[in-house]
Amino acid sequence: VALLDAEFPDEDGWSFVEDDEVSAAPTPERARDDAARPAALADDDGLAGDDEDDDGPIAAPVELEREPDDPDGDQVFSALDEMTDDEWSKTFAGQLRCVVPVRLGVRANKVEDFDAGELDVRAGENVVVETDRGLAIGTVVYPPMRRMVRDELPRVLRTLDANDQRQRARNEQRQDEAFSLCHERIRARELPMKLVRVEYLHSGNKALFYFAAESRVDFRELVRDLARKLHVRIEMRQVGVRDAAGLTGGIGSCGQQLCCSRFLQRFDPVSIRMAKDQNLVLNPTKVSGQCGRLKCCLAYEQKLYHEARKGLPKTGKRVETPDGRGIVREVDILRRLVRVLLEEGKLETYPANLVTAADRAGGPGGGSGGGGGGGSDSDGGDDDDKPRRRRTRRPPGADDGAPPSADDADPAPPA
Repeated sequence: VALLDAEFPDEDGWSFVEDDEVSAAPTPERARDDAARPAALADDDGLAGDDEDDDGPIAAPVELEREPDDPDGDQVFSALDEMTDDEWSKTFAGQLRCVVPVRLGVRANKVEDFDAGELDVRAGENVVVETDRGLAIGTVVYPPMRRMVRDELPRVLRTLDANDQRQRARNEQRQDEAFSLCHERIRARELPMKLVRVEYLHSGNKALFYFAAESRVDFRELVRDLARKLHVRIEMRQVGVRDAAGLTGGIGSCGQQLCCSRFLQRFDPVSIRMAKDQNLVLNPTKVSGQCGRLKCCLAYEQKLYHEARKGLPKTGKRVETPDGRGIVREVDILRRLVRVLLEEGKLETYPANLVTAADRAGGPGGGSGGGGGGGSDSDGGDDDDKPRRRRTRRPPGADDGAPPSADDADPAPPA
């Protein structure tokens, strides 16, 4: 290509002449680019790249850092590709639904999940839902949340409007009338049952009567009397004493609303052993609730007391203290203090880490003539060497004049 006599700048900013010689003086734009270029990429004469006439060392190429993969790009579905069929079915089984928990029924602690669909409901709002018994009114506990569900959920039909509020007021009035009528008929027929509560469904065509009884009750005549007066479908439900207390409601000895009517979903077993482990006074009025059974709150801290009890001596055991030996009279589990009756007759309180178990044989009152109050540790070592005779109890109704059996007879002396 023939070059023009006049100099002209190329796109890199260098000037060319007719004899194809490169001018050594760069343009201002090229000077700025060279200043920004790394020194390792430039030769001694200021030009980048290899030059046949340049005898200097060639700079090593610089490796540029590779940008990491976009987490939202190529590898976003890699975890899903590695899932097995079983893991996929467990994770994405069912259908995507807008689930909302709703508090239902006469007991405020009964919460069930419903399908809100496209309804915009908020926490604390009253809604009308469909149940297996019919329409009911509930209160939204939490805002809706989309998640996968396996089974078909009952639907939330609508929020409470003016017609629903009038129907609810009418049902409450009918509930009071039905309760008075049922209580009167129970007394007239002398049935061994206690009426707890009456509930009308939102549709108003069905009434539920909750009652408590110690055994089965024949209430067929009672149902006929109620149906003849109320002209609705009657359903009788027998509940236990704990459920009856939850339906009735009330204030506990702690000053709070009863747990069974506020948040308890199920009743865990409670035993008197829990009261003993927590060093409570075994007074029926103190450890019993409104239902007459042991308080459900005894099970709340049982695990904590069970763990804190480890390493503490039992009441009645003989221990070693900094002031001598004694017998444990009281144990404070939470503060980890032990009250000991010393041999001198004084009662002293020690931290649990200063009290150790005494030797069984060398303890005070040890041996066969030892004093009482030490529990199993007060038994002497000589008693273990005595032979023990196995005795069996004769079954009731056996003839008193009959000869004793082989088990009742004394063992034969050794040869």
